Amino acid sequence: MSIQTPLLKACEIHKTFAKPRRLEVLKGINLEVYPGETIAIVGKSGEGKSTLLNILGTLEKPTSGSLFIDDEAVSLMNVSRIRGQKLGFVFQSFHLLEDYTVMENILFPAAIARVATGRGTDAYKRAEELLELVGLTERKDYSAKLLSGGEKQRVAIARAFLNNPSIILADEPTGNLDEETSAAIHRMLFNFAAQGKACIIVTHSTKLANECSRTITLKGGSLAADSMQITEIDRIQIR
Repeated sequence: MSIQTPLLKACEIHKTFAKPRRLEVLKGINLEVYPGETIAIVGKSGEGKSTLLNILGTLEKPTSGSLFIDDEAVSLMNVSRIRGQKLGFVFQSFHLLEDYTVMENILFPAAIARVATGRGTDAYKRAEELLELVGLTERKDYSAKLLSGGEKQRVAIARAFLNNPSIILADEPTGNLDEETSAAIHRMLFNFAAQGKACIIVTHSTKLANECSRTITLKGGSLAADSMQITEIDRIQIR
């Protein structure tokens, strides 16, 4: 049985906020994420789910602890590169540039990375493939503000996939969407993970959590449970 290297490894992650009063949100979180896994982070409101997701996604610094992405320690020196090359983000509120077109929004990560994005470039071709994947080819020149909520979320997913990251991090990605659109977005995320990638999803949805290969439960700032779904074992390589 081969031993896999984790795509992400978090070691003794602590997070304390000093203001308006001292509050220890995360207390020594240890987590390893492997290729093929879809991980749901669950727990009551205020348990630190989004804070943990932001730390795992390098959007926020832990008070103490270490984070490794693709076996590379995250530091001030490499965090921008790792974030741009290894990670993709999907947020409940979409975070699109409303006055930009669908295509411009999808290409935004490449533009930030100073990669050529003109028609005919690799980035543009990749964006066109993603537009087809999410069913929005006919909307590519539309302003983002003209899209429905479901369409905006599909643009956000295409944008997250653009740089072919190792890990997608999603915070309540379908919380405001109808059941049919939610199911389609879940399939996109699961299909992404099945390609040797991984998805980490904060959710209040029991249904979505049950569809993931693992469920991480936070309670009191600690990892209270880490369970694998029996029905999903064959979706990942057993380590």
